[in-house]
Amino acid sequence: MSAIIPAPLPGRGDDGFVTRSMRRRWRTAVVFLALAGPVLVLLATAKYGAGLTTDSVAYLDGASNLMSGKGFVSHTGEPLIWWPPFYPALLALIGSVTRLDPSAFAHIVNAILFGLLILLSARLLRTGLRLTAGFGVLGVCAMVFSVPLSAIYAMTWSECLFVPLVVLSLVCAERYRESRSVVMLLMMVVSTALACLTRYIGVALVPTGILVIMLAPEANLRTRLLRAGGFAVFSLAPLGFWLLRNYQQAGTLSGNRFHPVFELVTNIILLVTSMLSWYEPLGLAVKSASGAGAQGAKSASLSINLFVALVGVCALAAALALSRPARTRLSRGIRAVLWHHQPTAIFVAVYSAVLVLLAARGASSFVDQRLLSPLYVPATVLLLKLAYRVLGQDRVAPAALSRRLPLVLLSLWLCFPLAWVLRSTARRYENGAGGYNTRIWRESNTIAQARRLPSADSGNYLYSNGRDVLWALAHVSASWVPSRTEVALGDLRGRWPASPATVVWFDSITWRKHLFSVDELGEIADVERVARLDDGSVYRVSVREAPAQDLALPR
Repeated sequence: MSAIIPAPLPGRGDDGFVTRSMRRRWRTAVVFLALAGPVLVLLATAKYGAGLTTDSVAYLDGASNLMSGKGFVSHTGEPLIWWPPFYPALLALIGSVTRLDPSAFAHIVNAILFGLLILLSARLLRTGLRLTAGFGVLGVCAMVFSVPLSAIYAMTWSECLFVPLVVLSLVCAERYRESRSVVMLLMMVVSTALACLTRYIGVALVPTGILVIMLAPEANLRTRLLRAGGFAVFSLAPLGFWLLRNYQQAGTLSGNRFHPVFELVTNIILLVTSMLSWYEPLGLAVKSASGAGAQGAKSASLSINLFVALVGVCALAAALALSRPARTRLSRGIRAVLWHHQPTAIFVAVYSAVLVLLAARGASSFVDQRLLSPLYVPATVLLLKLAYRVLGQDRVAPAALSRRLPLVLLSLWLCFPLAWVLRSTARRYENGAGGYNTRIWRESNTIAQARRLPSADSGNYLYSNGRDVLWALAHVSASWVPSRTEVALGDLRGRWPASPATVVWFDSITWRKHLFSVDELGEIADVERVARLDDGSVYRVSVREAPAQDLALPR
């Protein structure tokens, strides 16, 4: 055990600082960075506001309808089942106080939440194994200039609230493990319950908390069982009531989910390569030079990540095989980090397993950067602690070099994510934050044409492959084009559309493969193009009577 638990540093207080002056400088630096992060978010969202996707439209719909007293429903009156309510409820609460539309201030909420996340990340860095003030400040910089977090906080996504709740829960869990304080346990319950009400995958915090409580030292078994059981019940109770509401209104707990896109092994590979891309300098350099979001940059970065991972594993294996001190130092470092940061390590393992299994079963499309973003802070904390533990306590190197080596290496690495974040922020400042809130969508001729179409109230029923963007940018209500996952194409013959209708088709929306194309719809209905635009088309469709031989003859 003595090899795992390091001796306390002489002359340091409980928070790891030698003097009050050092503590004051640390706090000043953290507050400065907690203000710098929101500034980056506000710059990235300055042109049109926070980025928009299908999920974003649902969040804003839910918030607006909550404000108007209609409940958690879409603009068409359908109950929102896919999305838990806490993020829209927060927007609705702020909107009710300020009398503003949620889309007008969502980016400001994101900026505030990012500042809060930076403060919580700094607190998580100060738990467990202690770092020097300089290394800790650079660790906070890694959160401010984070590749996945900068992309998340530019969008109207519930992860903007979910990630701080996850880190808050982990901070409370780390503190509970040290003190077994009932107050920390209650805060774990509250933060976990709110995380579950923000994103369904927040349930990964529940087994994390149970394991933390059961593994807490110096507590008898009966106390641990009672506290673990109470934690589980009270953390899941609010989510349980919400799922019951979903079932009563829609006959499903969380909505119909995806068909699996990739198998289990593929999702594991996606998880590893995506997380590696956060830290691997060459991949970050390719992203920064090629443009954020460019398909070529993504492919190149993925190839580089796989190559570097292979080379890194081989180099590490060779170094460990040749150097017994290196093997000892690394193994002791890993044991020390896992021992002192059990809650954080458990969460990374549990969340990764839950995410991969859900993706393999179709509960989510596939493992991507957005779904992995809650892992960035805890994974980065573990890696920073491990690097400092292994590189900063080299008894062979001179003491001055041993103290400065982690600081120098971290400073050099930070240059890469810093360059990526600054470039992507500049691009978002110029073109829009992302998704539908970008210049190409804001200046879309197809959307402008859709605004001029007669409304459904006048008898003109609209269908589209971009129902969400029509509502988000033009407040034009439409239905989805028929989906191949819900009905066979042949079954639509003679039945769709029920009355003459208009189809607004966006050429740039190519990812919704489950929707029938216009050519396919032309096989079962009369389709006439009435407008050809640079980014889409408008069609007039009417039902095509079934051929006589297809009609059932009376006996």
